[in-house]
Amino acid sequence: MTDLIKKALLAGLGASAAAAKAAERELKKLVEMGKINAAEAEKILGQLAEKGSKQVQESRKSLEGLILKSMNKAGIARDRELQDLKRKVSSLEKKIAARKKS
Repeated sequence: MTDLIKKALLAGLGASAAAAKAAERELKKLVEMGKINAAEAEKILGQLAEKGSKQVQESRKSLEGLILKSMNKAGIARDRELQDLKRKVSSLEKKIAARKKS
């Protein structure tokens, strides 16, 4: 499952990078044609980068929620839960050992 998630994230990042390069090429063409100036092109690229960053964050949150929901549905314990169980088992083992000695 984690490989599938990694592949999906990498595909999304690759698509985002390709779109950013395409936008940069098109803006460069517009600058060369005199439709916009270089400052405007840089501003637009900055805005696109900011929107892309927000989308990545939103996608990450959405994916994390989906993963947690899937883990809960499948009954997979989280690391925190496993650590709590280890502490409880250790405590019980100590109590059993103490009773055996008495």
